[in-house]
Amino acid sequence: ILPYFTYCTDLVVEDRSKDAVTWKLPDEISQMSARDKKRHLAREIVGIYYNGDAAREAEQAFDRLFIQKELPDEIPEYRLDKPESFLVQILTEATVTGSNSEGRRLIDQGAVQVDGEVIGDPNFLVQQGKAYTVKVGRRRFLRIT
Repeated sequence: ILPYFTYCTDLVVEDRSKDAVTWKLPDEISQMSARDKKRHLAREIVGIYYNGDAAREAEQAFDRLFIQKELPDEIPEYRLDKPESFLVQILTEATVTGSNSEGRRLIDQGAVQVDGEVIGDPNFLVQQGKAYTVKVGRRRFLRIT
């Protein structure tokens, strides 16, 4: 993490207490856990390119999605135009997965959830007239209507 703080922020301080010049993080950052260092680095970088408010908003959005496991504010939507369709085909058509075989593999691995329930059947059918929220892996979402 230190190289990223060095190259991307002005938080790293020069230490000339010995014959050689070394770089170190302020004590408050050095004592943080690795996860908190990464969060702090992300907040600093976003703050440099945008502003402090944008950095806090991005951190809160990250927390809601990955720590509190909430749904993101914006989810791509797929409109089902047939009475029913296989979930694997929908994931491919909506470009959530690259192919039907990738979709089947993810379902077999337990990486696909529909409305919070893990789907284990690669032949899962989606019915028209119902709304579904699909999560694939940790970061891909799709709303089927």
